[in-house]
Amino acid sequence: MISFDEEGGDGRFNLRAAGVCVRPSDGKVLLHRTVRDNFWSLPGGRCDFHEAAPQALAREMGEEIGVSGRVEVGRLLFVAETFYSHLGRRFHEVGLYFLMSFPGDPWVYEQGAPFDGHEPSIRLIFAWMDPRKGLEGRSLFPTFLPAALSDLPDDPRHIVHVERAGVPGDPLPY
Repeated sequence: MISFDEEGGDGRFNLRAAGVCVRPSDGKVLLHRTVRDNFWSLPGGRCDFHEAAPQALAREMGEEIGVSGRVEVGRLLFVAETFYSHLGRRFHEVGLYFLMSFPGDPWVYEQGAPFDGHEPSIRLIFAWMDPRKGLEGRSLFPTFLPAALSDLPDDPRHIVHVERAGVPGDPLPY
């Protein structure tokens, strides 16, 4: 996976591919979180070396919810450089956010309650939610996402975003 530590420091770099899947019936977005976290994020994961981001996203969905080969990765929505701290560590993450759908798996869209996903080391929880409304008392990270998801761009947007100690940062589109 493309993730490495800062030499001589406490930072880590990640290259992440994530999917924006909007449920046609109600406009809710598929989100996920680990059982230990108190925040939600878009599903996806880190790219492997020599793996294109759309293939990484499809692979992650296959691993996490068992839809391998039945994921349609669409157009690029955002390239986001996000700077944040998590569990006492500083991160610099480049996220590639794509439209995503599951044309061969209607069961994903039919889930009304949160459902389990699979990660080798920890349990994942997936749920359909409206990111502009309440998220069961939790946050959506990166915090630029609720506003960005309410008006998906026609062309890719570059966003530089700094999370400030749990306070939403100001996204800076370029």
